[in-house]
Amino acid sequence: MSEAREHLFEDRTKAHADHVGAGLDRKTTAAVGILKAIHGGKNEGHINRITKDVVAFSAKYFDVLAEKLQLDLHEPPISQVKYCLVLLGIV
Repeated sequence: MSEAREHLFEDRTKAHADHVGAGLDRKTTAAVGILKAIHGGKNEGHINRITKDVVAFSAKYFDVLAEKLQLDLHEPPISQVKYCLVLLGIV
């Protein structure tokens, strides 16, 4: 049996809004500032990172997007959205 030539790393983050603070001081933010990247495996120069697909929206559309994506802003980010954006045709 031969070894697999490709490996799939499933790393998708659902659409979400981030929060700052806790309890009654908790506020929903309209932006995410850092993307995670992994080393690409090859050492070709000083840039050697792979990032996943990113869909970003302007913060001024936060209220509209929260409604269209049906985000439950009272939930933690991981469980705010019920639908896959690919299935909705957004991505």
